Amino acid sequence: MDQVLERKSTMHRFVSLAQAYRGWSKTQTAERLGREVAKVVPESGNPKLDLVVAIADALEWPVGDVAEALWRPGGGARAPGARTPFHELDAQSRQAHRDGRYHDMLELASLMLGAAATGNERAIAFNRQCGAHDGLGQFMRSLSSVQQGLVQPDVLPRTRLMLRVNLASAHYALWHLVESRSIAHELVHQFTEHPPTDRFERVAQAFAFLVRGQSARRAIERDASQAGAHAESALGDLRAAHAAYASLARDFDDASYAAVARTCHGAILECEAYLGLRDPADAMAELESGIAAALAQDPAPRGDLLESHGWWAVCACNVAARSLDGPALHRALAIFTNMISEIAEATDNWSLRERCFSIEHAAHADDPSAEWLLDRSDLKVLCGTMSRFPSFRPTGWRILERAQVLEEAS
Repeated sequence: MDQVLERKSTMHRFVSLAQAYRGWSKTQTAERLGREVAKVVPESGNPKLDLVVAIADALEWPVGDVAEALWRPGGGARAPGARTPFHELDAQSRQAHRDGRYHDMLELASLMLGAAATGNERAIAFNRQCGAHDGLGQFMRSLSSVQQGLVQPDVLPRTRLMLRVNLASAHYALWHLVESRSIAHELVHQFTEHPPTDRFERVAQAFAFLVRGQSARRAIERDASQAGAHAESALGDLRAAHAAYASLARDFDDASYAAVARTCHGAILECEAYLGLRDPADAMAELESGIAAALAQDPAPRGDLLESHGWWAVCACNVAARSLDGPALHRALAIFTNMISEIAEATDNWSLRERCFSIEHAAHADDPSAEWLLDRSDLKVLCGTMSRFPSFRPTGWRILERAQVLEEAS
């Protein structure tokens, strides 16, 4: 069906549904939607925002769900997927993930949904969709995809485990720390009662320790009244995660596991400094020298290893913020946020970008007289960060109010 005709048909269904839900007549429905009776659905098939909002209000739906149903009717192209076996599409999707081709992976996930014949296959397709959104930094969409996967019928235990791991990851990326920590706790408990039997389960167990530990580490700032308990909990889990990933790296000769173990070590240094188990100056010195040595390598580290050094710089900022003040603090934050920014751009990592902006905002709030300049490239990244992290948006608006945006020369 033509896209305009399909959208108009969907609009008519929405209007009829709103009318039935509210018990309105056609005239009342048009009035409530702010339209003429004969022109509720626009001929162009492109409704204005006020109409989409009015329909969402009438149905008591989220505006985004109505918009998605209108502009993505049918959930993507299904016919091509029906001609390609599901297992072939899944293999292509996994290769796209390894190659970092996340847009291709997203298209393949849509085709997989069309080719899926069982609830388990649909769950796998949603999981691939989740991975694609995660790679693009679209964490709200990643969360939605994995949630859709989990409600499919007859999902096999292995697929469900994969979805639960990604559910914890999506919540953690969005700073939903209660949710991420709770899900990770369930996974840790599951593997305590039934130890992992293969590589897949060992990775899931290691990741559960990582997410539970990192969530507790982040909670140090979010829940100051229990900061000490959070730090102790984080330290135990991060040490367990470090040991698990180091073991995986040795057993399977996989550099990505070693990189995650390195990320764990940086977070461990932060927690030890907080708990007084390590001098903050020594922790910062180890973090700074480790990052500098890595960035000075030729060729420079890439992928997961380079990202791990970005998280080291974030941990160094946290240690600095808790142990320094005045000019010494601002010098340290300037050094480490510059490292975070460089690594975020090199890895296209939106979580690191969010941390960089948030840390810089805190530093400027502490020094209101300091000048803050953003060029057009910075502004673009800031807008992208605001779109991906709902919890960051208030900070983003404050940055826009505070900073001066430099105009490009014409």
